[in-house]
Amino acid sequence: MNNPIRFIDPDGNDWWDVVNGAVRGVTDNLLGTNTRANYSPTDASDYNGALTNADAASLGFGALLIATGTDAAVGGVVAAPATAGASLAITATGAAVAAEGMFTVSNAVRNLAEGNNFGEAPKPNDGNAKPHGNAEHNAKVDQKINEAKEQGATNVRKNQQQTDVNGNKVGTNRPDVQYDQNGQHYNHEVDRNASNSQKHVETIRKNDPNSNITTDIIKKK
Repeated sequence: MNNPIRFIDPDGNDWWDVVNGAVRGVTDNLLGTNTRANYSPTDASDYNGALTNADAASLGFGALLIATGTDAAVGGVVAAPATAGASLAITATGAAVAAEGMFTVSNAVRNLAEGNNFGEAPKPNDGNAKPHGNAEHNAKVDQKINEAKEQGATNVRKNQQQTDVNGNKVGTNRPDVQYDQNGQHYNHEVDRNASNSQKHVETIRKNDPNSNITTDIIKKK
C-alpha cells in the first residue's frame, strides 16, 4: 500500500503508525523477523510505543504458550496406555507449543532490552561535528550556526539527518544546518550553484513542508 489512508485522532496520534507497530511487533516476536526496521513512521513516538507494547504483550503470550504446552506434554505422558497414540500426539503438540512460547519469549526479551527507537533522529550535536565539505564551505556552515545560536536557536544540528520541529526524523538527507527557534524548525544549505541549492530545497520541503528554509550560495571568486 503506497498511499495508505492515515487516521489522525484529535490528540495528533497517527493510528497507521500504531497499527504498524502492533502488527510488526507481534510478527517479529512470533517469527524472529525484524520487519519493524523496514517501516518509516510519520510519528516515531506512536510507532515505537506500539512496538514496545507489542513486545510486552508477546512476552506474556509466550509465557502462556510455555505453560499451556508444558501442561499438554505432561498430560500426554501420564495418559493411560490404551490411548498411547493420542498421548504421543498430545505430548508432541504440547512440546511444540512450549517451544514456540520459549522462542517468542526470547525474541520479546531481546527486543525489549534493545529498545525501539525506529524513525528517531540522533540527538542534536549542537554544531559540534567534524568539518563538512571544503574549508570555505565548512566556514560558511559554522558561521550560520554561530549566528543562529546568538539569536537563541536550540536543537542545533550540523550535517545530521533531517528532522522536524518535534525531533522526528523525516529524511535521510543531511542539511548543512538545522535548528529550532520560536517554535519553528529551520534548515540551511550552503552550495556553490543555484541548481544544487534548489535540489536541496526541494528535498527538504518534500520531507517537511512546514520547515523554514534558507540558503547561501558561495560566489565564485
